Amino acid sequence: MAKCSSPSSSLEGLELFVELHSMGLKPNRFTFPSTLKACSLSKNFRPGQQLHSLIVKHGFVSDLYTQNTLLTMYSHCSSSYVEALQVFDEMPERDVVSWTSMMACWAQAGELGSALRAFGLMLRAGVRPTRATLLSLFGACAQACFLPFGQALHAYTVHTFAPCLPLSTTLLEMYAKCGLIDEALKLYNGLGAESLQAWTAMVLALGIHGRGEEVLALFRETENDERKMDGKAFTAVLSACSHLGLVERGREYFERMEREYNVKRGMEHYGCMVDMYGRAGMVDEAYGVIMGMPMEPNPVILRSFMGACMAHGVGERLGFMGACMGHGVGEKVGRQLLEGEPSLGKNYVLVANVCARAGRWDLVEELRGEMREKGLKKVVGCSWVES
Repeated sequence: MAKCSSPSSSLEGLELFVELHSMGLKPNRFTFPSTLKACSLSKNFRPGQQLHSLIVKHGFVSDLYTQNTLLTMYSHCSSSYVEALQVFDEMPERDVVSWTSMMACWAQAGELGSALRAFGLMLRAGVRPTRATLLSLFGACAQACFLPFGQALHAYTVHTFAPCLPLSTTLLEMYAKCGLIDEALKLYNGLGAESLQAWTAMVLALGIHGRGEEVLALFRETENDERKMDGKAFTAVLSACSHLGLVERGREYFERMEREYNVKRGMEHYGCMVDMYGRAGMVDEAYGVIMGMPMEPNPVILRSFMGACMAHGVGERLGFMGACMGHGVGEKVGRQLLEGEPSLGKNYVLVANVCARAGRWDLVEELRGEMREKGLKKVVGCSWVES
């Protein structure tokens, strides 16, 4: 069963456990963790709950290894932390894996305060964090832009752990996402070892913060060393070109991906190109990228394109005037977006706005009618900034 606890064979692992159970064979302390891991990999929440019941029935609630794997399963398969917290509270003993899994579950649910409080409780309980614990917390601080705790955690890390590439890269990402781009650059320059992951994170951060020349300088570095560019690195470069308005550079790197670096273009690369052309007002070129894609565009790309149509007032030129939802671009983009995510109200609002821009009020009313029938609403935006 342990051999079936991999992404490609996780369902086979679940089937094997069912067969074992139907034969009347009793599971042991290694059987449940392997099967729970299969549930985590396949995102099968219901079988995981059933396994939880069997763990209680067979008396493994005091087994630390089993309970830790159960915690991980709930954190991977449920959007709520309630089940994981129940397991955590009922554990007779906890180690660093237990605390780390629970903190990761809270952070994933957006309960950063609970995750940070748990870190303090863990230290007071005499449990020393591992690098995995710190990686999880730095990621949570970056996600919530909670800089004060991130800086305090950084100071703790410096005095507790020897420098290592994964921690330094995660720290770099945290500072960049919190707006301290110079601090992120300082970390990057101090790494010494050439890390493609750190390089990718730095390029993405510099692009978002409008530091165009530094992005291009970093990319030139890779042309003079033996670092092998991958798909994520090119996503970062194309995204930076999009944010900085470097259309010709972006087009050049997009062309060189397969020709010079043998990196296959994926959905995210085409999405960056559509976004780049859309930001620059080059809607025809953006549409050409969509039409030339070897796969169906995802809703993110379609929203990006229609947002560009709206921003640059080109609904009429693209065919929305006269036959917005009947044929041509309107059908390929508007309806494709609505069919891809039929329960998302903001898609209907976006398509309706583009149709309104083109003067097709009959289609606007039709779309609003569909929203009413399905009970859809656009989620109202909010901000912490007061007017």
